[in-house]
Amino acid sequence: MSIAQELIAVHPVRKSSRQKRAFIGYVQNLCHQHGWSCAIETGGMAPKSRNIVIGDLETAQIVVTAHYDTCAALPLPNFITPRNPLCFLLYQLLLCAALFIPPIALAALLGRWLNQPMVRAFLCPLFTLLICVQMICGFANPHTANDNTSGTAVVLELMASLPENSRANAALVLFDNEELGLFGSAFFQRKHRRQMANKLLVNLDCVSDGTHWMLCAKKAARQNPRYAILAQAFEKSAQAAGKTPVCCAAAWTIYPSDQMQFRQGVAVCALKKAPLIGLYMDRIHTPFDTVYDPVNLNGLKDWLLQAICSIKQQAARSKSEPAFRPDAPLPASTPE
Repeated sequence: MSIAQELIAVHPVRKSSRQKRAFIGYVQNLCHQHGWSCAIETGGMAPKSRNIVIGDLETAQIVVTAHYDTCAALPLPNFITPRNPLCFLLYQLLLCAALFIPPIALAALLGRWLNQPMVRAFLCPLFTLLICVQMICGFANPHTANDNTSGTAVVLELMASLPENSRANAALVLFDNEELGLFGSAFFQRKHRRQMANKLLVNLDCVSDGTHWMLCAKKAARQNPRYAILAQAFEKSAQAAGKTPVCCAAAWTIYPSDQMQFRQGVAVCALKKAPLIGLYMDRIHTPFDTVYDPVNLNGLKDWLLQAICSIKQQAARSKSEPAFRPDAPLPASTPE
């Protein structure tokens, strides 16, 4: 059984403290088996986040991340259209209306039926509060294949596959509490601001369910000389996997996830495509989140392996080339 298969079979839900402790122990054992250092960093806003840092941030030239916590169950999916802001906004408004109007209407009807205005005044905020509690920290979603067991699986498969001579060039981080408001990545960013100042951070979130792979980078990330290697390898790997690559700028794309916390953040996800709507993601945050595509998982792992090894080779070439000195004497010309 591969790590990706084991993860979905043994640790599909990672929401409660007990479930997270079991998963952290699982990751620590994997790191020990494959010869990686592993640190658990605890802190940040309440509830405290427990981030898993694999490898050395000081020597890493690229940091690959995913959030390992999973969400509460909702009756309707969090429908995301990264390249269609109007559709995204309209759906968010519709989602709020669908979640909050029915319980408020029910409270009003109960108050009217009982002929007790005070009952209505009490039940309306109570039902609204219960909906908010369920959205944030309520009953766990039982199926999390795409969000975000998929991204977590790619990070762990990469950890197991990366050659020893390339490990100094990459660090891997699994964030906690993304579903509560990006708390884990915010804590990590504050703690490691200096180490992350000039590093690419590639965040994998919902990478399993879709025929289009999106690579969405901030301006500072696109200016990093290593980004060209990353993007070129991304396009080749997507085509080899039979997927359609989409490389775009973060300034014109809506994708709320942990990469937003970092100056050189890069988001990676899998999307579907439909007329008028364009690229979209559905099913997440509901029990219908069951698509766990091994083609996507293996293809993205192979992409990161290739990119990290190419970045290592680029760094080795730059070190071997002598630095240019303006005051150095010119080489003697040879007679014709």
